Amino acid sequence: MKRDMVRILWGIIISTTMMVGLFYIFLIWNPLHIYNINLLRWVPVVICAAAMYISGRINKDVSPLLLPLLFIPYSIFSVFNFFYYPFFLILFFIGALAILAARIELTLRYKTMAIAGISVIFLFYLFSQPLIVEQEGFRREANGNFVNAAVLWDFTNQHLLTGNTCVL
Repeated sequence: MKRDMVRILWGIIISTTMMVGLFYIFLIWNPLHIYNINLLRWVPVVICAAAMYISGRINKDVSPLLLPLLFIPYSIFSVFNFFYYPFFLILFFIGALAILAARIELTLRYKTMAIAGISVIFLFYLFSQPLIVEQEGFRREANGNFVNAAVLWDFTNQHLLTGNTCVL
């Protein structure tokens, strides 16, 4: 039992560190120069899946009764304004799937289904919002147009790209 609690604590520390680090990379450093990345819901999905999978791997043979403690680091999502109804239910579902994918007692079939579920949710959120990349000299004009922005995709038909200008 003592060994299990140490592993749970280690999993909480590692997943918290991963979440904070990945939020820093995506939202503050933003190496991809994505416009309004703090509004894109695929970011917390990726962060949640990665951190909870690693935490699940650390606790792959711990009693399933202790696994809900691994969700303690989810309080970090509220700091970055991603902990709201109903999205936090999606995050809990993704976390549960990531932990399931890391369990040793599950067969490859169930692990594959868990990873496929995470992938479908990620792809849904990735393509449900426009992805706009800021290029050299990016700015937003007073009339709402983007200058030097690359719209990688926008299936909402709210943006129109003309040359290097993106018109809202």
